[in-house]
Amino acid sequence: MKKRLIFLIAVLMGISAVLSGCGDAAGDVTGSQSGENNTDNGNVKRTLSPEAMAANQKNIFYQNITDLTGADPFVLCCESGEYAGSFLMYSTSRTLSARGFEVYQSRDLTHWEKLQDAFYPQGGTWGDTKMWAPEVIEDNGMYYLFYSAQWGSMEYGLYISVAASSSPAGPFNECVTDTKSVMEPLIRFEKHTDEIPEELRSALKGHDGTEGYIKVIDASPFVDPETGKKYLYMIADLGTTYTEASFVMGMEMGDWTTPKYETLTRLTEYGLTTPGGSEVIFDGGNTNEGCSVLYHEGRYYLTFSTFTYTSTQYQVRQAIGESPLGPFVKVQPEDGGTVISTEIMGIRQSAGHSSFFTVGDELWLAYHTFYNDSTIDDGRKPAVEKLVFVENSKGQKVLQANGPTSSPQLMPRALAGCGNIADQAQVSCDNTAPGSDIKLLTDGFVPMHKITPVPGFEADAGETTITFAFDDFVKLRNVLIYNSFNEMKRFTGIKAVLLETDQGEIDLGPLEYSSAAYDEKGKTAYDYPAAYSFAETKVKTVTIQISSDVPVEIPEIYLAGRN
Repeated sequence: MKKRLIFLIAVLMGISAVLSGCGDAAGDVTGSQSGENNTDNGNVKRTLSPEAMAANQKNIFYQNITDLTGADPFVLCCESGEYAGSFLMYSTSRTLSARGFEVYQSRDLTHWEKLQDAFYPQGGTWGDTKMWAPEVIEDNGMYYLFYSAQWGSMEYGLYISVAASSSPAGPFNECVTDTKSVMEPLIRFEKHTDEIPEELRSALKGHDGTEGYIKVIDASPFVDPETGKKYLYMIADLGTTYTEASFVMGMEMGDWTTPKYETLTRLTEYGLTTPGGSEVIFDGGNTNEGCSVLYHEGRYYLTFSTFTYTSTQYQVRQAIGESPLGPFVKVQPEDGGTVISTEIMGIRQSAGHSSFFTVGDELWLAYHTFYNDSTIDDGRKPAVEKLVFVENSKGQKVLQANGPTSSPQLMPRALAGCGNIADQAQVSCDNTAPGSDIKLLTDGFVPMHKITPVPGFEADAGETTITFAFDDFVKLRNVLIYNSFNEMKRFTGIKAVLLETDQGEIDLGPLEYSSAAYDEKGKTAYDYPAAYSFAETKVKTVTIQISSDVPVEIPEIYLAGRN
């Protein structure tokens, strides 16, 4: 049974029954407590009541519970204008039979409402079938929607084009230029064969019978923050069916309607870490598709999906380069090359065709998964996860998603007004396993897979005490303790969580952890943390006690609050 934002407060087996938010209105914790008041060396020891746990709990957590169908999602975080503070989502539309794009709005990344049809040409442009993978970018007050569609009756005669609007919600109109009418797409390689590199020239015939056609889908615009130059990335297939291996290409744009064909560059090759290279990598399904690019600390990260969209193994991989057009080198899965994927025993199945969006200073990933969580039969649905950078054993910074998730997770800090502040504390543990590192508790990464570039923190069997000590009092609302993906290393409960507050010590009590506390269709949510929620409280020290007969792995501990 799906548990949609439903939690067990009374027995503390989950996050609060009503989602929580940080703010000054939370009030003094003293007035909302009940239970025993014990005196110990002059300090009052209090136990919070369920009522106190539930007080003012909203707007901290989001959850991937959407009932929307849609694939290849793109999320735009609106910072100004009519939709300021909102997220707008565009995707390949099942409800419009891939003949247009709808736009949905959310303020919490959980509940999405349709605004309107953002782009629905209905025969008024060059292509209105197989309309796939929309992405939107803002430039000087205008919004440009890139997409692919089929032109004419040629099977899989797919081209890329762009529509524009003064509003992020549309309606968008097909762009028209001096060299492009409304009845033709933007990208036509067959008209520019002499300009593109010889190794990418094709003998295939396009819509009008001209040689040089390259089937292209999944357009993704990018502005290099270092130079301000514009780029467009896309997926190419020199054949005309999915039996040919697809790959990523990129080229510079003069503006968003002016391709610089002479800069066209092949960026990936199926089964190899670099185009034309010798190092083999295990991709799947003849597929490198659904690309996006971002810049981070002098490196460019190219993400793409491999295996096929119909497969439960559909997943997002990454390659790293030193310029927007590479060369890019794929990262092997054992080195953290997989950004997000699903495990066969997990609730969610399939995780691919991703795009990036930022909320404040946090990086997030939009992607799709199977609508019924099992097979492609009922289509796909969008989901979002937080992204972090971690350092692998080779010293590379690699992208990792804290997901896929099905249980409630912390919202972006800029949205909730508070966030995880565990990394601001001095952390210690009296029972660290040999070879483990206490820093793993607060690196922001929650390992949820068999193969990860960075392990979780491990403690030996027996009694374990973990202490978070802040230099000054902070305002705290939640303590979330993640459990191991490895069932042999999972803790069965929390013995106690003690808060040193400005009013004395508060004992949040024990918590029994059940892997079935949040399950669907007999499968476990490995992203489900042991969690305590309470009214905003001024805290200086958090002490967590765990007792276990076996060594335990704790992937991460979140302390949700603010300074």
